[in-house]
Amino acid sequence: MIKVSGLGKQFVKGDVGIVALRDFDLEIAEGSFVRVLGRSGCGRSTMLNLMAGLTTPIAVSVAYRGEPVAGSRTQLGYLTRSDTLMPWRDVHRNVELSLEIGGAPARPS
Repeated sequence: MIKVSGLGKQFVKGDVGIVALRDFDLEIAEGSFVRVLGRSGCGRSTMLNLMAGLTTPIAVSVAYRGEPVAGSRTQLGYLTRSDTLMPWRDVHRNVELSLEIGGAPARPS
């Protein structure tokens, strides 16, 4: 369902280039649940933002259902660490939050 080949991202700080990701490959099958673990600063959020089309990668192929990802897509999303979740909402309601903000019509329960 999701295939990433050669994902890379570099940030420039002053006159120094900082490599956040280099040659990252990943395939996620439909129906899979994936958890991304790693220490602070290892590139987790950068990887997720790139895969969701929220930031521009370098030298990469990101595809969702065989179609290239260019820009954000409502079919792709992720939840960040608990500090950005609404504690009064359960997991399902936290996932729905971005759809609500985007004006998507409510689905019947």
